[in-house]
Amino acid sequence: ARLDFDPYHRAFLNVSTHILAPTLDEPTLRDALRKGHAYVSHDWMCDPTGFRFTWSPDGAHPTPRALMGDEIKASDRGTLSARFPAPCHARLLRNGTPVAEADADHIEHPVKEPGVYRVEGWLEIDGELRPWIYSNPIYMR
Repeated sequence: ARLDFDPYHRAFLNVSTHILAPTLDEPTLRDALRKGHAYVSHDWMCDPTGFRFTWSPDGAHPTPRALMGDEIKASDRGTLSARFPAPCHARLLRNGTPVAEADADHIEHPVKEPGVYRVEGWLEIDGELRPWIYSNPIYMR
């Protein structure tokens, strides 16, 4: 008898790195990864397709001007926005400290000071919050 506790098809669903790239060719994927346009998720909990973490300038067009991994001038003011494909407990962190939280499928927060900003999405499973999505940071320097 053979018992396989951790087959590859299950292990690969445990933690995945998702790369945001306009096309699926090697040079484009390598460039996106080099720029930090990626996030990590536990796909077995919920499909993370559609997750986005962006920055847009205040008072300007709503099109995002920065993605995860990008750097923004500290003198620029704007809003960080994260969109999740399902409702979750969202946390926005600045230099590792939570600055905003929401139980929803999105979170927005005005940025007024320099820092390293990233977002997390947590899902409730079996009565406890478990980490689902970790974004790469957006740097405001």
